[in-house]
Amino acid sequence: MEQDFRKVVGMDQAASAQVKTWRKSILFDVAGIVSDPKMPDFQKKIGIWKYGERIPYPAMDAFNIIENGCMVFSVDIGGHTVLFTVWLMVGEVRIGALVPLVFAQNETLRKKISRALDGQDCPRNDRIGDYYMFDWIWRDKGWSGFDFMLSSISRPIDASVLADHIASMLIHLYLSITHFLIETNNLPVVFNRIAKPGTTVWFIQERGHPEAFKDHADERGWSVTETKDDDTNSRLHTVLVPLGSVPSAGNIRTQDGLTCNIVSVEQKQNAA
Repeated sequence: MEQDFRKVVGMDQAASAQVKTWRKSILFDVAGIVSDPKMPDFQKKIGIWKYGERIPYPAMDAFNIIENGCMVFSVDIGGHTVLFTVWLMVGEVRIGALVPLVFAQNETLRKKISRALDGQDCPRNDRIGDYYMFDWIWRDKGWSGFDFMLSSISRPIDASVLADHIASMLIHLYLSITHFLIETNNLPVVFNRIAKPGTTVWFIQERGHPEAFKDHADERGWSVTETKDDDTNSRLHTVLVPLGSVPSAGNIRTQDGLTCNIVSVEQKQNAA
């Protein structure tokens, strides 16, 4: 009797492990599709989305995939974090977006986001702390049905179809929401970043201790997008500078005693 019980328990544990592996595998495939490095090129060829080739797309290591069927990633939009989630359960799929209240206070924008997928309001719209949550839910709708999902556990083609469908909807929502936020809030898109309003782009040449300039930039909220060494033992930085800050040439000395000299500054025109 005890041996039979152990056998049954062992089979249950194996089945449970198989389901966990299935969920994680599906979400891993979804993340791989969304994080494809060719995504900007795909969007450029499609040509529907205004900023499709210029907005940031999450890298594979940006996804947090948990074996309970949850996947999460975030994107910085105008200095605020927008969170995207996917929940995968046998017979149910959810895709959520948590938008900071600083954006979601705009009722027109909330309606646009809620109707982003198919023109219908998403099933759930709730305030959660400092965020407003939009939740799209599918239950027993063919591809999200219990029977199809159960089949996808043992049939690779069904699993691929499921992952592809979830990824397609996630990409559409990601593109829609980022574009709505950009256009509603007049956010500049520069160097594959969605920056704060009023952000400008500067070329700053400096020489000296690299950490001195880094500390100087960090203190002012500057974001260095690219650094190149030149032939004069100096470095040329491409820098995103927030509204109200203006770089200037001169000597720099940090609190730690590190020094560098900003040789020249030049603002890039019409960068956004």
